[in-house]
Amino acid sequence: MSREKADIFLGKINTRIELGEFDEKLSFPFASKRLLKALIGSKLDKKVETGGTPILSENNIEDCIQEVRETAVFTIALFLEMGVMEKVDGEYKMNEKWEEILKLA
Repeated sequence: MSREKADIFLGKINTRIELGEFDEKLSFPFASKRLLKALIGSKLDKKVETGGTPILSENNIEDCIQEVRETAVFTIALFLEMGVMEKVDGEYKMNEKWEEILKLA
């Protein structure tokens, strides 16, 4: 029964995410809805595995959003350090050389 409850809860949260409820908090590169859904799903899976109640509080969801933001910032920093991205006129852009390489992939 816990798995079914977790799936219902995850469906409701995914709907909120898709409707844009958290878009303002995910408004920069690599802070994606997809990453937020995956993180929330993994937290629910852990609760099911450990026999916990398969729901997350609003504070738990905010913590997941914060983790997504931190991951995004780390990714940007790493890409800037590697030269994959560059900051141009206050915006982060893909380096043209890397953009061409990625088109080939």
